[in-house]
Amino acid sequence: MVRLRLAERGDEPRLFAAMQDYLREMAPLYGDEPDENGVYPYPWLPYYFEEPRRLPYLIYNDDEWAGFALVNDHTFRDDPADHTIAEFTIFPARRCAGLGLAAVRALFDLHPGRWQLKFSVRNESGMRFWEKATAPYAPSVRELNEHERRLTFNVAPRTDDKGDHRT
Repeated sequence: MVRLRLAERGDEPRLFAAMQDYLREMAPLYGDEPDENGVYPYPWLPYYFEEPRRLPYLIYNDDEWAGFALVNDHTFRDDPADHTIAEFTIFPARRCAGLGLAAVRALFDLHPGRWQLKFSVRNESGMRFWEKATAPYAPSVRELNEHERRLTFNVAPRTDDKGDHRT
């Protein structure tokens, strides 16, 4: 069963390490390079442990750490939203088991409102994932440039008690 846990300050080092793998995987899509120490910079990570509107979630499959999601309220360009998925990944060894879809839907259940996310159209599997994950919400699509697409959509509050996936 997928569950989400808000990361705590003590989780920051392992989240940073996991982000390095994720950023390395995404680097070819965005032309990013590591710094002189071989580190992919992500200067916003500390703010996820300081600012209340930045939410660092660890994703678990039962008791096994399976990925992470960084959620905030910083929108892409000029279209307001309540929540934005800044970063999201399921670790490669855990993919293709439905965990990503379950985790994203759990995030949406926890935070109803207007959502935004963007992805690289060069990442074909990621593009298919996000289109499938957001299809029930009929997202509006905007091409940000020749390589990036933004989805904006509304998530209504759940009316049952099955929406809380936090621990």
